[in-house]
Amino acid sequence: PGRTAPVRLVLAAVTFVMIYLVLGRSSDLAMPFRAYLSEIRAVQEFYVANPLPQFLLGEFSQKGWPHYYLVAIAVKTPLAALSVIVLGLMRTRRFEAIVCLLFVALFLAISAFSSLNLGIRHVLPIYPFLYAACAISLTDAPRNMRIAAGLLVATHVLTAVIAYPSYLSFFNSLIGDPRNADRVLIDSNLDWGQDLRRLGHWARANDIDVVRVHYFGAGNVEYELGARAIRWPAPRPEPLPQGWFAVSRHFYRLSFLPARSPVDYDTYLRASGARYATTIGGSIDVYRVP
Repeated sequence: PGRTAPVRLVLAAVTFVMIYLVLGRSSDLAMPFRAYLSEIRAVQEFYVANPLPQFLLGEFSQKGWPHYYLVAIAVKTPLAALSVIVLGLMRTRRFEAIVCLLFVALFLAISAFSSLNLGIRHVLPIYPFLYAACAISLTDAPRNMRIAAGLLVATHVLTAVIAYPSYLSFFNSLIGDPRNADRVLIDSNLDWGQDLRRLGHWARANDIDVVRVHYFGAGNVEYELGARAIRWPAPRPEPLPQGWFAVSRHFYRLSFLPARSPVDYDTYLRASGARYATTIGGSIDVYRVP
């Protein structure tokens, strides 16, 4: 208890090195960092050779934004969890919590200089440290604050139950209507092709004979929808025929980038007379062309 923070930090570092030597069976302490940097370079080389449009708050970019991940954290984290984090930050005094937050700050600072802004998944490692810092900070908090934190955690659990199974496309209420999600973030924040099977279930449940599909993801359209599916990369010169049309929200938003599409989806759907019907799992919009 009487040890100073620097002494405790040194002890923690020595403990880490000893554990590494035992588990890694190597005295090369730089090996994990070299491997990590090698992976980073491989990813960078891939995206330099295959540039992908990045999107934030209605804007496209090839270079990203320094505030991208802060926005993603703000709109993708449940409000109850954000509130617990704020409570924890108000009480942060203990050394263990400060170390956790230093990691979070360093991770986010490095991420701010990244030119690869494709999804909140790239900063997911900060969450265990954030939650650990909050738990440590609130252990000796006043009783009313601990009760408030407990109620917020319960609300967080309820939010998770309500959001099931569409966790990938989850956004909190800061964006307003869930239909606004693709105006804020796209790609793996919203649509990674996860709802193709649900689209197949929906088509069978509603006796849909044919559905034209513009799908973003690694799923197999023909396997999930069978003879019902007609691939329809759009927008295209000819309007949509009568019937049902399903489009991944990632592709819908990308149509507003002139370099990717000669016409945006709003114009194309309006010219086709298409009417919005429903959204499957948060990531695939379905329209009906009368």
